Amino acid sequence: MLEAAGKFIIAAPGTMFSATFVIDGIIHIFTGTFGGTSVEPTDGVVTLTYNALGDLTDAHNFSGVIGATPIKITLDNGNEITGTLTNPISLGNSVSGTGKWNNAN
Repeated sequence: MLEAAGKFIIAAPGTMFSATFVIDGIIHIFTGTFGGTSVEPTDGVVTLTYNALGDLTDAHNFSGVIGATPIKITLDNGNEITGTLTNPISLGNSVSGTGKWNNAN
């Protein structure tokens, strides 16, 4: 498994998030939407665990937990985004939804 450090942001109104990672000089951004769940806006430092760069493409379903405990989002291809929030949310939220990888140079 490979790892990359990154930044996690939940933007207002709290139903969308992005996780950004720089790998080999290329910016990889996973942007997702929480299905039916609204999460307080916050940000954090995260780590992406993945098998290969080819995993960082296309749309994926995800599930996980965001809240007072560390972030853990698992994508349907087995990749994981884990870390901590700058301002933890008082109660943990189980989350699920869809997201998509994009690259920026």
